[in-house]
Amino acid sequence: LGGVKVHWDVLSWEPWTGLHVGELSIQSEDDTIKMHGLKLEGIGYSQGIWRLAACQWDSLVIKGTPSSEWGHWVDPWLPTDTTGAPFLWSIGALHGQVRYQAHPGEPSYAMAFALREVSNIGASGLDATLELPLKGLEHLALHGDYSEEGEFWSLTAETDGWLAESQLIFAETGPVIQWDVAGKSWEGSASGAIVGDTSLATWKLLATQAFWRDRTWLAEGSLADDQWTLSFEEEQEGHTLASVSASGDFAQADIDVLWQNWHGGVLDAQLQDLTVDGQFSAHVDFSSSLSLSWKGEGAYIAWADQRLKGWALEGDGPLESVQIRASLQDPHVQSLVADLEWKRNRVNLVWSWNENTTWLEGLGLPLKGAVDGYFSWANGGHAHVENALDEGYSPLFLDWQGSGKKGHSIDLRVGNYRASLYSSTSPLEWTIDKLPNNASSALNEWLEGRFLWPQKVGLKEVKFFGPDMEARYTLKKGYQQILVSGDGASGKWNFESSSPTQGFRPVETHATLVTDGLKAGIDWLSRNGQKDRIRARVDADEMGIKADLVLALNRGEDRWNAQLQASTLEIQGRTGQFSGGQNLEYDWNRQRFAFNDALIWSGKAGSIGILGALSPDPYEVLRVQWEALPLPIWTQAFGLPELPIGGELWGQFIFAGAIGEWQTSADAWIPELTLDERSLGTIESQWDVDMESGEVAMKAQAGWPGQDSLWFEATGERNPTWDVECLIDRLPLTILNGFTEGSLDAWSGWLNAEVSLREQKGEFVGSGRGTLESAGFTLPVTGVRYEGSPRFRLQGSKVLLEGNLKDSKGVGSLALNGTVDLKAPAGKTIDVRFSSPRFLALDLDHGENFYGFVRALGAGKLHGGFA
Repeated sequence: LGGVKVHWDVLSWEPWTGLHVGELSIQSEDDTIKMHGLKLEGIGYSQGIWRLAACQWDSLVIKGTPSSEWGHWVDPWLPTDTTGAPFLWSIGALHGQVRYQAHPGEPSYAMAFALREVSNIGASGLDATLELPLKGLEHLALHGDYSEEGEFWSLTAETDGWLAESQLIFAETGPVIQWDVAGKSWEGSASGAIVGDTSLATWKLLATQAFWRDRTWLAEGSLADDQWTLSFEEEQEGHTLASVSASGDFAQADIDVLWQNWHGGVLDAQLQDLTVDGQFSAHVDFSSSLSLSWKGEGAYIAWADQRLKGWALEGDGPLESVQIRASLQDPHVQSLVADLEWKRNRVNLVWSWNENTTWLEGLGLPLKGAVDGYFSWANGGHAHVENALDEGYSPLFLDWQGSGKKGHSIDLRVGNYRASLYSSTSPLEWTIDKLPNNASSALNEWLEGRFLWPQKVGLKEVKFFGPDMEARYTLKKGYQQILVSGDGASGKWNFESSSPTQGFRPVETHATLVTDGLKAGIDWLSRNGQKDRIRARVDADEMGIKADLVLALNRGEDRWNAQLQASTLEIQGRTGQFSGGQNLEYDWNRQRFAFNDALIWSGKAGSIGILGALSPDPYEVLRVQWEALPLPIWTQAFGLPELPIGGELWGQFIFAGAIGEWQTSADAWIPELTLDERSLGTIESQWDVDMESGEVAMKAQAGWPGQDSLWFEATGERNPTWDVECLIDRLPLTILNGFTEGSLDAWSGWLNAEVSLREQKGEFVGSGRGTLESAGFTLPVTGVRYEGSPRFRLQGSKVLLEGNLKDSKGVGSLALNGTVDLKAPAGKTIDVRFSSPRFLALDLDHGENFYGFVRALGAGKLHGGFA
């Protein structure tokens, strides 16, 4: 009837007052209402009311978009004569399951509910459980009660996250609505009351407050004669954080809003560092078409330590053609003015800067400047921004031109940097949902020739040019390519990767780096379904290091595994071989790089092994061990001064904890250190480092095996600067013979010292004192031997020396004093003076040119530097 189809099935009468319908459906075009298992019990009529004891059903399914037309589906069954008595009905209990879905494939809504004492006058109770596809409302339970005698209504709503209770009381003075909300998973609550008069024409919002995150919200309002007001305040510890007031007229259909001083955290705790100083007013007119006007301004907007000054915002016009203007004045931004023309789908911009705009430093822009232009999203988008002060030259510009036929091109310049883009479609039409959602997926798609997003959106070319770098992406027929190159103070480098978009060619990736002392390169071949082959070569001439490493890489979706192939590493002409390294793994989800089996390099220059893993996991451990590293080879490799030292270095590093937050310990020892083939004994040191705080604790010692005493001990820490205490006890001066041979021979005696080293302004400053105990040496040219115990003091970078030296025959003595300045320019390190009224100048029993015994008086000076 009237385009509405009604169908029922299995209709049965259950004596004497029951009715059962197996299926009942009503359909109009694509909209349907279908009910299954309908049961009616206790059907009767008394006192002019049709009564039903219970009505229940198994399921009620509604599909379509509800509209006013649905109400006319039953018009053919309704009486046309309305002059008689009203039709009254009453149902004792009403309950069942309901599911609603607007269209196939869209979210559905489910509800199980029960009503008590339902009639065309009202209901006395409600129980319902709703399943909604809405976050936070997935499971919503409702319970309601109504007392006709007490004119009292209550409703409770509960979800997994909150509980809300409300009451409607009809008092003699008028209705009162009270409500309370309490959070479960979050600490918050709210309560309030709305009071009306007996005519229901005047309402007031009273005693309304909320508590959340140590904040309090207060609200008040009123409604009378179509005039309404509402005020809102947020407080914390007695201080007002935000204040908003609004008023309106229902008859004139307009609203006025005034906002003053807004602090962050009002709606989101992540904004708690935001403070907006100022006020904002707005007027909304609904009388004919929606018309808006607003104006706001203030002294500053502060976010954490950043402060933007002099903000202003205003706009007006009907909604379809509203204009929005914004400006900002600040020492860093200077002036930014934006004018939004909603009807033209464009925004006009004017921005100026000066020497106080420090974040622009280094970009190559003039100290002062201004640009103006527009950006439009109409017809696929177009824009133009250029110099507002000089049309002939624009150090900052943006030009976007395009159409559906010719494509879109964008050119951008910021000082010394330029970029351009060409696409057959508008960037506003690009869809990013097809882009890989993580780095591993993006790399796998590129390395397997499956990265086709640029093709799908029409992106053809992207270029970037800077003072020291150029980059380009190009999509060509059958392949796409990335080229990046640079030429800076550190050297030249380039990167190239070509990925096919069709066919079976492999992806080729090459990178090189060339500096004054280093040449390095990587060649990477990859193909879908096969292991990648990676070869890395390094040639560091200055360090004497050459490496040739080959890896086979198996790339999984989230985990990459590599095996080291035949590879070599040469240090100072000593070639070593690798072993192990057959299970190198990187887990992209855990950001974990693991040496699952030890990687070991060994050869004539010693051996180094690595085992463990690096990741953000606080329980991760990586161990690096080294054995028998010859000191002469490794000091040359690291560019240290050539010294006549010998020995082998042993030790280990242990990195425990998350990357960058390591608790690092290190042990290093030299079983026998020699200086000019003279033994200095065994050197041992221990180090503990907190990588996050930078704190370091260390201790070191040196001595000869089999002896009870140590000739050297040191302890120190860095927190936050270095402080080291050193003790030298009877270090034999015979170690000087190799350094002074031909000038001073046959050294004897010992060095004793207590020294402190403290870091100040990035440099070490020393203090302490010591003695050259029973020191002695011979001047080979004159044959005279001097002996004594001169003292010295360490002050900053200077060693102050003073004392007396006597000749071995007791004829005379020399007084000496002077300095050794460790920071002096080359050739001026030593400045020592000698003086004596009587000293032995010559003591030779025989000689080819002269011999004899000479006493003298005089003075001398020794100055110069270390070779």
